[in-house]
Amino acid sequence: MLNFKRVFCLSLLYTIALLAISSNTYAIQTSLDLHGDGKLTKITLPFKCFQQQPDDNFTLIHEQFYKVYDINDSEHEVAVIGPLRPCIAIVVTDGKRVVVFHKHSSNALDADLQGSLQQILLKNLDLNPNNEFLRAGIYTTKDDVRWEEMERSEMHNGKTHYEAIEDVRVALEAIGIPYDHIVVKQWNLRRPPGNEFLYEFSYLDNYGNIMEYAAIRIIDLYDKHNNIKFFSIDPFAEDIFNFKKIKTTFADFYGNDRFSAICKLTERQIKDKNLKVDKLIAELARKCRKGIINEHTLLDYASIKEHLGDNYKGVYQRKVREQSSCLYDIVSPTPKSQKYNTNPFYLLDITKKILCSPLHQMFEARIDDSLIDHDSL
Repeated sequence: MLNFKRVFCLSLLYTIALLAISSNTYAIQTSLDLHGDGKLTKITLPFKCFQQQPDDNFTLIHEQFYKVYDINDSEHEVAVIGPLRPCIAIVVTDGKRVVVFHKHSSNALDADLQGSLQQILLKNLDLNPNNEFLRAGIYTTKDDVRWEEMERSEMHNGKTHYEAIEDVRVALEAIGIPYDHIVVKQWNLRRPPGNEFLYEFSYLDNYGNIMEYAAIRIIDLYDKHNNIKFFSIDPFAEDIFNFKKIKTTFADFYGNDRFSAICKLTERQIKDKNLKVDKLIAELARKCRKGIINEHTLLDYASIKEHLGDNYKGVYQRKVREQSSCLYDIVSPTPKSQKYNTNPFYLLDITKKILCSPLHQMFEARIDDSLIDHDSL
């Protein structure tokens, strides 16, 4: 009888945990100006919407990277993790320091592996399980349709997305973080039972990325239950790259080759119904040929919004790709292995100037040398 009760209780706890991370039960309703027309639209988010402050210093934590923060020295620091589809955001703190991870399927968890999650946490945090401030938060989005279409299970040794998340939780618990100090949230991007999207990307418009990114304000780390406080954020809507303060050109905006090729098209070709040319780009090409503008004409944020509509988002998307490309060039353009949980996390430091034309960011990426067993190399 006692064994039956024990099995029943364990099954009940497992079911509750499964429901907790597989549904959108714990949701926040908010109103946002989705289309930039001043009209507020009510939507449901996984977390409270991030409120930017004037001195915020944003760092985008790229896939396969991590960053360590000292809370006392991070008054204005904000970590932004994403996109999380199906990558996993992991935030762990002991109350004095915070480690923020952007986990790819290949990133190692086991302490026996170089640069693993456990190695990094054992080195950087006080993992005394009696420490009330020792907390961990895990966040990712859920899209079972895309998981199957992209054959994600093959990247995860046949595991489901839920099982991959559970591997992270087990790894955290194994190094001393109490089970009830680890909070997991998996946000379902689709609405069961028909698997329609909760919100189409086009419907969210200016906030189309808000479900797939999360932010952590380092000095505002805990919620009222002392758990990690995530915020929902769209890094492009929040302009975390300060694009509004810089100018770009038509050529930079579209890419020199693409813009130059379009400008060589004749009026007849542009009008050809069988030729798929973006109307906005076609208009720019016409103005170029008439001498009204040229490909090096400077654009600011306001003119891009006014004349090019949604295409301004492409600048932000390219910025993310440029940063990623620079980072991977530094550490390892092609990791030796893409197997599940076998590759190191790379340390992200804002210390080295890398120019990624036409936009640049200050950062350095490396494996922490103290985590490497040099004798085995």
